[in-house]
Amino acid sequence: MRKAASLSQAVDAYLQSVVATKAPRTAAAYKLVLHQFAKACAKNPAQVTQDDLTVFAVKMKQDGMSDRTIANPERRGRSIGLISEGKVPVF
Repeated sequence: MRKAASLSQAVDAYLQSVVATKAPRTAAAYKLVLHQFAKACAKNPAQVTQDDLTVFAVKMKQDGMSDRTIANPERRGRSIGLISEGKVPVF
């Protein structure tokens, strides 16, 4: 049986396409936030819930991040299949 990919592995796989298709600054922003999330969330991708993203968003807000910065990881979470469309909290 094949071992499930870790969240970090899923993020890295997704970031390969980001680096290939986005501007360098955009790709760098994706890398920073998605790696922060992967570090903060010790789950495999199939276990990540909307609550995990909400907890991360609240922490970012407490750390003084902008609303746009907070919203972007949630959109990226949808992009790599972590959450489904329509379940993103509004801050």
